[in-house]
Formats: sequence, structure tokens, C-alpha cells
Amino acid sequence: MKLSKRIFVFCLLLELSFSFPVGLCQTNNALDNQAKIGIFYYVWWDTTSSNSWDDTCVDIPVLSSYNSYDSTIISQHLTMIEELGIDFVIISWWGTEDGFGRFTDMSAKQVFQIANSSQTSLKFAILVEPFDTENKTYDHAAIYDQIYTDFFLPYSTLYYCEDGNPLICFYNDPGNAPSLTDCECMPLDARFTCKIVGEEPYTHWMYLDLVRPVFREKEVSVTPRYDESRLADRSMGIQIDPRLDEGVYDQEWEKAIQLWQLGQVETILISSWNEFYERTAIEPHFDATAVDPNPYFLYAKTEYYIAELRQSTLIPTEELSSTPSLTVTSSAQTLSMSIIPEYPSAQLIFALLIAFTTVILAFKNSYRE
Repeated sequence: MKLSKRIFVFCLLLELSFSFPVGLCQTNNALDNQAKIGIFYYVWWDTTSSNSWDDTCVDIPVLSSYNSYDSTIISQHLTMIEELGIDFVIISWWGTEDGFGRFTDMSAKQVFQIANSSQTSLKFAILVEPFDTENKTYDHAAIYDQIYTDFFLPYSTLYYCEDGNPLICFYNDPGNAPSLTDCECMPLDARFTCKIVGEEPYTHWMYLDLVRPVFREKEVSVTPRYDESRLADRSMGIQIDPRLDEGVYDQEWEKAIQLWQLGQVETILISSWNEFYERTAIEPHFDATAVDPNPYFLYAKTEYYIAELRQSTLIPTEELSSTPSLTVTSSAQTLSMSIIPEYPSAQLIFALLIAFTTVILAFKNSYRE
């Protein structure tokens, strides 16, 4: 074989080697100089189940009591979310251990499929919930593989990335001990950037916090209200701004915008799009207790504050010393679990070895001839 042909073969093999996914993805450059806004999205609404849309759901969506698997509903949701100016959607996923989990798995895949067939600019990530309430043990390796195979590989251009890797979140639920994140030695996977989401001191990202302003790892949450008074398994029955007349959501957004201007946060998470059990939803809905009957009240308010955030600018460093500080807690107790590999993935190493071996053999055989 002539040297020119061998070089051609080498280039072909090199191209093929790099065409396979290597476990990394590129951060959206469009978000480099602005806040990244995400929202929690629930795909557990099943109209064939008596457990969905029961009497605890006193707020009814404008789109009616829908099924999360319905492609028309998903398309409408994605359109409305994108029109708000949101960047990425975090989908609540409950494994595949039972019928409920399998439904959320099927619905989550439907969301990715609908998004893939549309022209949406939204990105998506998976939030793994503590789903195995019976055995309370988890095969983390299997969870990572399943998310990577079912959601990242087929939809790598849609999947949201944090620190150069696809993001995977784990929800911490201390009331369901041992939860997914109950141990500090929770196994990690270098293919992902991992974030623990919740309210405990060691979580990376806050899910919601309507009592004391907290930001962690440059993330802060905004929540319109919280009301668990109708949930039978909640002994506290906590209610925060149930009538939406105390300005809690405004305070949350104003705090978040100021934190971004000060350079203290990069990510703002909205809790939530459609968690109607705890009444944190901003999806347009007919509200049972709000003083303002407009079903788009929270949706419009969210749109307003996102537009205000996009129009705001970072405060120059020289002006920070004269800027009043916020009474906000930044947790220094969080575990450093976000993974940024210091080495290429195994696939990339293998690809380079193939290429190197090919070129060495090519020149060796050429020299013999």
C-alpha cells in the first residue's frame, strides 16, 4: 500500500474515531455572558390513574387536567416555556421500578422526542428522584448508564450541559432515608456533571427556599409560593403566600436579579412549571385562592422578570465596593461533587491510540518498501 493511501486510511479512521460520542458536550456559548435560567418540569400527570389530578390539586391548568405523555400538551408546554425566555428544562424522572416510574420514563422520552422534532432552542436535563421507596437501595451505575443511553446519546444536541458535561441532578429527600444522596460517598460518573438538588445544607442547588434567601454553587431558586396544607402526608401543612398577595415571588426574583448583577449567581432555577400538588406551578392555571383571577398571573410575572433580568447588566468590579450587600446566605458546606474530568474519556483515548498506531504502521511499511 502506498504511503498516500495509508495516510488516507489513517485520516478516515481518525474521523470515524472522533465521530463516536466521547461523553462530553459543549456548553451553550450563547449563555456565557448571561444568567442561565432553568425550570423544573413534572411528567407524572396520568389521566388513566386515580392518583393524578385528585382532590389535592385545587388549581386546574388552562390546558385542563392533562396527560404528561400527550404530544400536543408537551408541544404547547415547550412553546410556552420557550416564549418565557427560559434556557433549559429539568425533567423529574422516577426510575423504571414500578408503573409510576415507567410512566415518567415514557413521558420524559416523549418530551425529548417532541423537542427533537421541533425547532426549539430549549435544552433538557434529567432530575433523578428517590424512586425506590421499597428497597431503599440504588444501583447508581445502572442509573447513570440508563440516563446516558436513553437520554443523552440519542439527543446530545438537546441535552443541557454544565461545566462541559451533560448535567444529571439527584433530588435529595431526607424524609425517604436512605435517599439517593444519603451518603457522602455517593458514586459519581465522569461522563456527567452531577448536582444534588434539595434544601439540605450539603445540596449543591436549592430546589426552593421561601424562608431564608440561600444560594449555592452560583445557583439560586425562585418560587411563587408553597402550600402543602391539602397533602395528607404532610404533618406541618406549611403555607407561604397561598393567596399570592404577599409579593413573595417578586421578592424572589428581585433577589435573584441582584445576585446575578453582583456576579454571585450564574443559574436561576424556577420551581416549578407544573408541580400542582405543592402549588408552586407557574403554568397558566385557574387558581383556587389567588386574589388575582387571571390564569396567566404567574406566567406573565415570570415573563416580566426574565425580560428584566436579560436587560440588566453586571455591576463593574470597581463599583461593587459601594454596592449594599444582600442578606443572603452562601453555603460553604456543600460537597464538591461536580465532575470536570482532568483527562479525556476512554473512547477518546482509544481513538487516539488507533490513529497513532495506524500512522506508525503506515510509515513503517513505507520504509520497508
